[in-house]
Amino acid sequence: MKKAEQAVLGTWRITCMEVWDADYFDMEVAAHVTIRNDLTGEFRFGLV
Repeated sequence: MKKAEQAVLGTWRITCMEVWDADYFDMEVAAHVTIRNDLTGEFRFGLV
């Protein structure tokens, strides 16, 4: 895996969104994007 690919691995907290405020995007869990070693991942925000 390239160093640039490793730099994006992990869980990234979403702290602002253009359309929704924090009351919505942090509704169920802290909004985040996760990228795993196999370059798959997930995102959670609001009710998505």
